[in-house]
Amino acid sequence: NRNNFCQPENCTQILFRTCTVKEREKAALEAFFETYNGSSTWSESQRQRWTLGDPCDQSWSGVACAPPTDRFFGYTSLTTLARSGMGLTGPLIGEPFSALQDLSILDLSDNALNGTLPTEIGSLKGLSILDLQGNELEGPLPSSLGSLPLSRVDLRWNSFDAVIPLEWCTAGRPTT
Repeated sequence: NRNNFCQPENCTQILFRTCTVKEREKAALEAFFETYNGSSTWSESQRQRWTLGDPCDQSWSGVACAPPTDRFFGYTSLTTLARSGMGLTGPLIGEPFSALQDLSILDLSDNALNGTLPTEIGSLKGLSILDLQGNELEGPLPSSLGSLPLSRVDLRWNSFDAVIPLEWCTAGRPTT
C-alpha cells in the first residue's frame, strides 16, 4: 500500500524497508524524559535506554507500541506509557501528550506529579485506561475527558475537585 510508505522525515529509522515509531512520538517521549527524568530514582542504564534508539524496540521501559501498519512499509505508534512509581515530580504538562494520539494506556500512578490535569489528555481519542492515582494533582477534571472511550479511570489519592463533569455521566462510562 503506497499510502503507508515510510518517509525518513516521519520515522526515527528505516531498516530493511520497515519503519519504526514516528519522529514526533519519539520527540514527545524525549520531552517527557527531559521534564520528568526522575534523575534521583532512575539508574544510569534506565536513563540511557530512554534516550537511545527506538522506543518500540523493547528497551524503553514503560513504553509499548502497536504492530507496524504494513509488513514492509508501515510504521508503528506508541500505545502505552506506564511510568508508575518512578519518582516523577513537578506539574503534569500537556505538550508531550498532544503528539501521542494513539495512546490507549496512560499510567503515571504513584509519583509526585502536581498541578491540574492538562486538557491535552482529552485529545487522546483512543485512551481507554487512565491511571493517575497517588499523585498530588488538583483542580477541576477537564470535561474533554468525558468524550474518551475510557474503560478504567483511577484518580484516587489526589486533590481533584469533587465535581464529576456532566460529560462523564453517559451510559457505559467507568464509575471509578
